[in-house]
Amino acid sequence: MRLLIALLAVVAVVYALETDHFVVIPEDQTLANYLEEAYSYYKDKGLDPAPPCQGDKYKVYVDPSSQYDAYTALGNGCIVEQRFKPGYTRRLAFHEVGHIFFAKYDSAPGDYFWADEATPEAMASVATGVYYFPSKYFSERLYKVDPFSLGEDKVYDWYKYSAVVAWYLQQAQQWKDLLRVISTRQGAAALYVRFLLALPKGVDLGGVTYRPDMERIEVSPGAVRAYPEFNGYTAVYYEVDVPPGGVLRIAVEGDGANNIVSNIAIGREIVVTNGTILLALVNNSSKTVRPTIVFYYSNIKAKVLSGVYRDGHISVKLYAEYGFQRLSGLAKINGSDIYFSDGIAVYNFTGGLRPYVLRIEYNNTWGYLFLNLTQPRFSVSPTSLYLDVGGWGFINVTISHTNPLAIECTLNGTSRGVAFKPIAVLAPAGNNTYRLYFQVSGTPGEKIDIRCGNWSTSIPVYKPSYKLEFDLDKWRGKLYVQFGSSLLVYNITDLPASINVTFNGYTAAVLALWRPSLNVNLSNPRLNGGLITYNVSINVDGLPWAVFKGTVKIDERLDGNYQGGVFNTTLSLEPGKEKDITIAVGKLSTIVHVKTPSLKIELIPLGAVVEGGKARLLVKINYNIEVVNAPPIVFDGPGLVSASSIQQNLAILTYNFNDTIVIRHKALGGENSVIVRLPRPEFNISLLRGEVTPERFQGEFNVSLKVCNPSVTAKYIVAVGNRSVVLNVQANGCAYNWTLISLTSAYSPSLVFSVNTSFGDLSYRVFAPPPNVTAEIKRWLVNEGGEYVDILLRVKTPAKYTYKVMGRGISGEAVLNITAIAFNGTALVDYGFGALKLFRPGIILEAAPVIVEVNTPYTLNVTLRVPEGLYINATLNVSHSSAVPVALSPGVHKREIFVKSPPFPGAYNLSLRVGPYENYTTVVAYGVYNLTLMAPKAVVVGVPVEVKVVGRVKPLVNISLPLAISGCGNFSKRVPLNGSVVLRFEKPCTASLVAYTNSTRVSAEVKWASLTVEISFERLGTLRGLPVFPARGLSAKALLGGAPVNGTVRIVGDFDKLGYVNYTVYVEYMGVVNKTEFLGFAVPLDNYLAANKTATLLPPDARPYFLFLLEKAVATGDWGLVDGISRLYSNTPTPLTLVARYLVERDLSRGRDPNVEAAEILRRLEPVIFGVVGGLALAVIRRFA
Repeated sequence: MRLLIALLAVVAVVYALETDHFVVIPEDQTLANYLEEAYSYYKDKGLDPAPPCQGDKYKVYVDPSSQYDAYTALGNGCIVEQRFKPGYTRRLAFHEVGHIFFAKYDSAPGDYFWADEATPEAMASVATGVYYFPSKYFSERLYKVDPFSLGEDKVYDWYKYSAVVAWYLQQAQQWKDLLRVISTRQGAAALYVRFLLALPKGVDLGGVTYRPDMERIEVSPGAVRAYPEFNGYTAVYYEVDVPPGGVLRIAVEGDGANNIVSNIAIGREIVVTNGTILLALVNNSSKTVRPTIVFYYSNIKAKVLSGVYRDGHISVKLYAEYGFQRLSGLAKINGSDIYFSDGIAVYNFTGGLRPYVLRIEYNNTWGYLFLNLTQPRFSVSPTSLYLDVGGWGFINVTISHTNPLAIECTLNGTSRGVAFKPIAVLAPAGNNTYRLYFQVSGTPGEKIDIRCGNWSTSIPVYKPSYKLEFDLDKWRGKLYVQFGSSLLVYNITDLPASINVTFNGYTAAVLALWRPSLNVNLSNPRLNGGLITYNVSINVDGLPWAVFKGTVKIDERLDGNYQGGVFNTTLSLEPGKEKDITIAVGKLSTIVHVKTPSLKIELIPLGAVVEGGKARLLVKINYNIEVVNAPPIVFDGPGLVSASSIQQNLAILTYNFNDTIVIRHKALGGENSVIVRLPRPEFNISLLRGEVTPERFQGEFNVSLKVCNPSVTAKYIVAVGNRSVVLNVQANGCAYNWTLISLTSAYSPSLVFSVNTSFGDLSYRVFAPPPNVTAEIKRWLVNEGGEYVDILLRVKTPAKYTYKVMGRGISGEAVLNITAIAFNGTALVDYGFGALKLFRPGIILEAAPVIVEVNTPYTLNVTLRVPEGLYINATLNVSHSSAVPVALSPGVHKREIFVKSPPFPGAYNLSLRVGPYENYTTVVAYGVYNLTLMAPKAVVVGVPVEVKVVGRVKPLVNISLPLAISGCGNFSKRVPLNGSVVLRFEKPCTASLVAYTNSTRVSAEVKWASLTVEISFERLGTLRGLPVFPARGLSAKALLGGAPVNGTVRIVGDFDKLGYVNYTVYVEYMGVVNKTEFLGFAVPLDNYLAANKTATLLPPDARPYFLFLLEKAVATGDWGLVDGISRLYSNTPTPLTLVARYLVERDLSRGRDPNVEAAEILRRLEPVIFGVVGGLALAVIRRFA
């Protein structure tokens, strides 16, 4: 039985409620109703849901253990499940169903941002009428927070931005487009910015109107600036109070100005009528910006009616109103006087087309007219031209601009080879098109520059390409004209012809097609088979781009077809004949007259070789025509040795050498001769270089040869000594060559050499003087082992000779580095051609005379001035000290030598010695006695103090002593003995002074202190931070560093004044005057004490106002009211005194001044009143007794 009950319970728990679209597990009828209600509502809004991931219904679980109150799990474009905790609300159910429908229109399902939660929440708010989260958007001022900066850790805040989406949903009949737009960041940003701009007018959400917090800005004539900071996609709202009847212009400037959008036109004038403007400024970007917001306001409203700009001159016709009335009278525009008549004026100024601010001043106010002038835009049609000779037409030039004035300029064009007709232009705002006429006047350039005033543009110019195909047989053809990718074809029926080529509405060129001509060229004749033969070349000369074709005929003999270029054929005639030949190509023909030549022979020497007394000649046999088979030739002449032919037109002839050779030849019954000139060579010998030692001379000689003006190109091979020299000489020219020979002889300053050649012996004289040698000491080293000298030996020789000096070959000038050993300061250098002596340089060894205290070791500063080249490694010896090793190089050397001072005062000589050098200096030893420091003990800050150092010195010399100062800064000075030094410090301190020598030491102390004043008074109390003291109860005394001194103190002020007082206290001491101010409240002592006592007697509710009156009396010095009240409480209380006190306390408790005079009168009448009452009482008693 128990098992059955458990099974029934399990079935009841897992039982699911299934509706049309949902399966609720476990059964929950309320939730199911909410879900179906939401589903139906969203369908009525034209929405479609995302499908379930499984089945055809959405799985909904009521899960008490769920982490969230409710959530919807999304799959890949489908709904996995929904879960609710118990305690859900109707709005929450509508929210989760909203996810089902929103998922259908989510264009960026992988991008989870604020709109993914704000949209379902907005759908739920509109559907249920419960605007829970939207109200929080305004209460938390989230329009100042960038929603795109809120990460998933701020998801709770995402719901609050449902105010944005709900505002749009309320206005839309169909929601799908809105959901699709807001599902992307870009769309959400655009919608959010529009929402922020709408807030100043208030947005209605669920019947509640919400407005943002607005900062109040009051503007007046002039400019008011605000400096807000905008985070990304945030807004700032202003309630701008503007005086009615003026013009307001709002400008956004500076950082991020381009990102700011507004509900009010930015940068434009707004005519103010109601006096209040609700302004929204929104950062339409994700960046933080800090712009400047400027509110320009003026009672003057102005606008431009018309105007003209020309060449930097601007004339504008203005209309202006002041307080909605047309402005009339004298005003100022940018400082210039301008007269307005019935609101109209003309203002002229200079400048370019750029933004201007015109400041209009009238009746002590001003306004601004923002004249935004921009550069015009040029466009041309056609955008390119194809031009050649004869071209003409029009260029359509469009000038576009939006300026409120017209642009006046002269429209013209410039280009090489093109002429233009200028046009006067007055272009109003908008698009203005003008026709610019052009005509080709020469060879067109590569572009046309079109200019109107300061503005210009250019269009490229191209040349059309042409091709003429013409049939000379038919005498007709076609002309092809290419314009880029466009081709025009013209039929040509005759030549010459003139063609007008048009393209794109203009004439590109006027072509002149001239008649072609026939050119015939005959080659040189050739002898072949008993006939003279010619090569014939035929071409048709026409336009360079023309192609001609036709039939070729020679004397009516068909010879081929001409296809352009050159046509080649042959023509044969008998020698010595004349004939006219007709040559034709198609309908073109010409007559060529031909005369064949007779045969002639010419002998031309080509070259010669001269060697060993023989001359070999190469001759060329020339014919006046080309010959196939040459006739035999016989050679002769004086000295002919041999003759041989090597080709049909070449022969080699050998003759015995002579300056003139005659060549005779015979052929075909004719005889002729040729003379050949071969001049003898000219010789010249010169010395190139020589090597000289003290024992011998060896020279290298240049032997040059020269041959000039042979009648034929010749090659000379000449023997010079054991060498051969070749000269190649051009006919009637000159040739040079040379060879080198080497000759040796015993050395002598004068020598003669002989050279044998194949044309005779040559002789040459040589002079070789000894070299010029000088020496320079580079380094002279002195050390304990001796003296060594590094020497620069400068050798100078004749340029052609190389002298062996100390093992080195020298030509011209050279420097040798050698080392020599010196003895007793002298070095001897033997260089082979002579010898030199060098002497050791001296040094300067010195030390300044020294003044030093007796029994005090001192440092002697020794100076050694070593000249260039001298180096010393030795010991520096000074009397009464130890020897010091030194290594000296050129320059000035300082050495500090520790020397023992003499024990007794006096003057002493010291010897200084280093190596071979010695000198002397003087030392004066002195003693100091009775040393004392003299200085005051205390002075005022800033007062100079003279510190004296006093003592006696023996012997009498001028010395100075170190004075160490500490306490006011650590430093030291040197002070002459029996001299002084002045010290001064600008802040309080104590300086410890110590003067000393090596044998004695004295000290002193000087204090620099502040000069102040001590003010004494009895402090009765404090009011407003200032003391309250008895009148005339003030005294003062001088203090130096807090200690009293005998200074002069003077107090300046009104000692009889009560209330707020200001005394100036002057103190003077040691010539220094300081002052201070004393501020306080002077009171009459008895009155003040009485009032304080009265305050204790007053009841608590009357005491505060009485204390206020007391403070007022202390501050002003007017004690009448307070004294009157104090007197009531200082007398013995009587019945009427108590009545008077009651009246005073009543007024005090009510916070008003009591009528003290009335109370005083009542108190004074008390005896009279009580006397009258007593008398009446006595009379009554007596009457009824």
